[in-house]
Amino acid sequence: MSSEVILTGLDELQEDLRKAMKRYPDKSIEVMEQTGKKFKSRVQQITREATYTHTGNLIKGYKLDPVRGYGSSVSVDFSGTAPHFHLIENGHNIVKQKSRKGKVLEGGGQVIGFVPGRLIVHQAREEYKQQLPKIMEELLTELLKESDLL
Repeated sequence: MSSEVILTGLDELQEDLRKAMKRYPDKSIEVMEQTGKKFKSRVQQITREATYTHTGNLIKGYKLDPVRGYGSSVSVDFSGTAPHFHLIENGHNIVKQKSRKGKVLEGGGQVIGFVPGRLIVHQAREEYKQQLPKIMEELLTELLKESDLL
């Protein structure tokens, strides 16, 4: 009595896995670009809600860098390039004016208060910490369906 195990279809499975592995880097870059754009849009929306004046200078300063990396280590960098971005995001001291029209004012340069930060990017980042795993799971499901593995 010999116990033989015959496996069929391994070549097809191997080919389907190769298809999925070949498509993954391009798909992940595409999804990261889309997610980065949605993140930027969400930060802009939160900024409009959190700030009082809407000149657009702060929102115009939000920039996305091109997608970096390949394969499993793909990332997108987001930055706020407006010169006052850090003041609104993190907060700042209110300092009494030192001089006016060349005349030194009494108590000038003293800290008289603090404006708390709005934490706009932090709020958006916390939202996307929960959404990103779901987005990547959808990417993998779509990729497996395209490669006939699901």
